[in-house]
Amino acid sequence: MNKFYLLFITLIILGGCSNPTKGEGQQNPILNNSGDQNKYEQESITKVDSNTAYLEEMNKLKDEIRTYIFEEYMPSSDYVYAKGINWSERFYDNLTAEEIWNVILEYKVINNSEEGTMFDKASYLSVHAPIKENWEELFLVDWKESYLAESALIEDLIDNGETVAVYTNLLPFTGEENNYPYITLFKRTGYWHG
Repeated sequence: MNKFYLLFITLIILGGCSNPTKGEGQQNPILNNSGDQNKYEQESITKVDSNTAYLEEMNKLKDEIRTYIFEEYMPSSDYVYAKGINWSERFYDNLTAEEIWNVILEYKVINNSEEGTMFDKASYLSVHAPIKENWEELFLVDWKESYLAESALIEDLIDNGETVAVYTNLLPFTGEENNYPYITLFKRTGYWHG
């Protein structure tokens, strides 16, 4: 006979012998109505509660950074475009709490578990936020709602990786040297400048 077949049969027989059978006084722990059942239910509830707490913590972080960027920093006299915290609300809201959490976690790892200020977190997020697949759709909605859409029609979007050169009927793409775009869009934040 095949050696593997004999080994297989032997394992089945030994495995069957080592399984305890339910005799008198033994109960299935899952169907047991004693404290063991409550233990299983409590473990299940704890897992759900810890996941819920984790999600709540991630959403809280997203809300805190959002409030800082749009209600505290960008409208303040401290706001300077060149400092790099420039966001479209639509692009920010398109990020998930988990995506923001992961970027800020990366920030903490790089900075030896230091929390950093809200400015530090917002600045790091501005440079390291994921580029979402729907960036173009989000940008076009922002564009249509801007004052620029009344006078300039987009003709070309030239994707340069993290940025996009936007050419319009007022400043078309010619391919020539020094043919600068009408605006440059930052795909991570949705912010643009001309």
